[in-house]
Amino acid sequence: MQCDQEHGGSDIAEQKYVKTTALFELSEVIKEMRNRLHQTWDNNLKCFDEIITRIKDNMKYFEYNKVKQFAKGESEYLLLLENHFENLYQMLVDHHQKMDLMVNMLNQLPIDELNILELSLRVSNLLNDVVNVSLVVEEHPQVVIIGTSFNVSLRLLIGSKLQSNPQPPVIKAVILNESQLKQYQNDNEFFNAAFSPCADVKFVEKATWVTWYNKANLKLIITNADAMEDSFMAGEKFCLAFETTFTFGTREYKTICLSFPIVVTTNKHSEIDSQATIFWDYSFSKMDRSGFEIPRRVLWTDMAMALKRKFVEIGATPLDQEQINEVASAIYPNRGDVEVYSNHQYISWEQFNICKIGLPGDKGFTFWQWLHAILVLLEKFLLPFWNDKLIYGFVNKEIAEGMLMYKPVDGLFLLRFSKFVIGGLSIARVISKDDGEVGFEVAHLEPLEGKDLSSMNLPKTSIFRQVETVVS
Repeated sequence: MQCDQEHGGSDIAEQKYVKTTALFELSEVIKEMRNRLHQTWDNNLKCFDEIITRIKDNMKYFEYNKVKQFAKGESEYLLLLENHFENLYQMLVDHHQKMDLMVNMLNQLPIDELNILELSLRVSNLLNDVVNVSLVVEEHPQVVIIGTSFNVSLRLLIGSKLQSNPQPPVIKAVILNESQLKQYQNDNEFFNAAFSPCADVKFVEKATWVTWYNKANLKLIITNADAMEDSFMAGEKFCLAFETTFTFGTREYKTICLSFPIVVTTNKHSEIDSQATIFWDYSFSKMDRSGFEIPRRVLWTDMAMALKRKFVEIGATPLDQEQINEVASAIYPNRGDVEVYSNHQYISWEQFNICKIGLPGDKGFTFWQWLHAILVLLEKFLLPFWNDKLIYGFVNKEIAEGMLMYKPVDGLFLLRFSKFVIGGLSIARVISKDDGEVGFEVAHLEPLEGKDLSSMNLPKTSIFRQVETVVS
């Protein structure tokens, strides 16, 4: 009997040992699986962090190129970005949910000391990183007149993830001067402080969200800007800041994005000079600058590249080197070899849009005002003719005469841009000499201006018949 009891106790102890050993081995297996999962999540989060950093750098570079008109295929790029952002956001949300489950499992079976909460916090930070750069300005204003409405388009790159939300994201808009922009660059919590805008930005209409909540079309107006009128009159630069808040699940997110620099003016008369400020800023700003920092002078070769891009922007064939040389002669007159000279020279802001060229005195105009008038003339009336090389454009009077007299034919004419009539299209025409003399000479007719071309109502097939009527 006693022997049976001892044998039974031994069996129980052995079974307990076997079960304990099995439980220990199972717990080690679970620990190993948890450690592997923890390591996998840690590696995944490192990869996510690297991907997000690369995307942010890529977006910054794309925005920089967009300002300078280098960027191509913007809509395709934004669609690609949307796809990246949506996938990243969904994967991070999935990781967050799985970590929440793991926390519950650890509480139910606390056999190890894995710091899942630290991983969960990293996921939350990565989610915030994605959201913080997910709002971008797609359509930027440039020159804004106080009291006149203007349009802006925003894109929320994770907007399709919000399609189940009953309420669209809420958008706020403020305007920043350079000092406020620098404060924001140094402190992203700037808007949470006692922020005092330099003017009011109001919505003319309620924001229209397109295709779920991924794109918002805004119509805005700037009002109550009396305190900043001197800054507006001086052509200082500002930018618009847009803040949007939305909820996803139980989380509330807030993100801010900035527009490119804008010039705010009080009337339409200063719009051309405001566009000069925008052109100079967009063409010669540096990446990661402080505020609206911009050089006061640039190499002429950099200006030439910017002018070529400006022509492409309006749909015109870019300037060739001969045309660039002739444009340079407006800045560097009386130079024997303008190309050699200008390639080593600087052009200052003062030469660009303060100093007068053309006619002396009050009738003169700045380099930008002259060039801007030509761009307007081309875009409104002459674009197809310029692109078909039917307008010579930039050539001086003496060279034009030499070209026409090389093989003169009565009625042969050349169209070029006047340097003395702003926005004028000059006509040089070969005519027979008067008073019975044999031979030809070149007559220069009064330049045609925009109002003249508008009254002609020029179709492409009849432009030269119309011009022949003018010159005959």
